[in-house]
Amino acid sequence: MKKLKKDIVFYRTKNGSLAYFYPEGDPEAYRARKSAGKLKGPIKRELGNRKRYDNVEEETVRFRTKSVRKHGEFELGEGVLRDPDRENDIRTARDLYRQYGGNIRVRGAHEHEVGQHNPDYMWDKKLWDKKDNEQPTKNAVKNSVRTGIHQIAEIPGGVIVEPHKDLPVHEAKEYARQRLAESGKTGMKVLIIRNGKVKVVWKKK
Repeated sequence: MKKLKKDIVFYRTKNGSLAYFYPEGDPEAYRARKSAGKLKGPIKRELGNRKRYDNVEEETVRFRTKSVRKHGEFELGEGVLRDPDRENDIRTARDLYRQYGGNIRVRGAHEHEVGQHNPDYMWDKKLWDKKDNEQPTKNAVKNSVRTGIHQIAEIPGGVIVEPHKDLPVHEAKEYARQRLAESGKTGMKVLIIRNGKVKVVWKKK
């Protein structure tokens, strides 16, 4: 496949909204052009120094190949096994542990100080939070990333988002990218998963 440039080209659509796509060769380019309708031309100058999408990179292949670790401990915090609302959290943790190893603890409801957030997992000494989308919408994905980032802010590892089954992965992928680009600490990740498999990994540069 032709090597892609990193820069994203921005366009203004006929109704004034932004459309963006990678240079020719990216599989998303055609869909983006088609959905944008009539384009008025490049508008990089309008973005100034914001560079909203330049501080996130995809590392799906790297994560799948280099994140495999020696299997350590898999733990369930106090009360987790008895809580029916944590079944999805446990299943996701087991899937990640089986595929990537490391030390994973599904945190109990009281493993935090008063006034602090309580994310779902401690994975290799970093905090991770799992979000399940109940609606197949852009806002559902972006809100998941936003709230997940706040949850793990103390020792950030990443946010795990499972989009609604009716939302295509490629759409969820772009919504997650946009939200991560707007906030989050360097090194923080967002994982898009479906049926227990990691489909996309974004990393804040």
